[in-house]
Amino acid sequence: MYIFNLTINSKTENIKIISYAGYNYCLNENSVTQNRKTLVVDNKILSLLNQIYNDLSLEKKYSNKMIQYFYLKTVVQFLLMQVNVCDKKTYLQLCHEAFNFLKYHGYNGYSPVKEEEFKIRFCVFAYWIANKMHLHGLLYSLVRPLHLQIG
Repeated sequence: MYIFNLTINSKTENIKIISYAGYNYCLNENSVTQNRKTLVVDNKILSLLNQIYNDLSLEKKYSNKMIQYFYLKTVVQFLLMQVNVCDKKTYLQLCHEAFNFLKYHGYNGYSPVKEEEFKIRFCVFAYWIANKMHLHGLLYSLVRPLHLQIG
């Protein structure tokens, strides 16, 4: 989905961010993507983000602030999905890998995008600050029972 969206967006002239999502998300705890027995936990998202980093010249079209926020938000979305299906040890390893990826590529800052919904900015900030303070274990314990998803 991300590669498709970024490829299409990189070929358009004008893009506007609006606060209306246009869809509703229903969490089904019995679905394949939420079932611990059927979901294979991996970090393919980092490979995908690396491909985006290498294949698309995002810096030609978007500000560094927007690119940095996109990468951080994508990592947070991934971690929110994994918190529901991973044991704590695996989750902490994924957090470590994800935030090391961001740091390696220079995307380890937090620059909120004002057009983004508050709840999404809050989740992204919470994960960013948890990383800075080495509190992913605490965040895991707090977030896991909530079954949060951000879009």
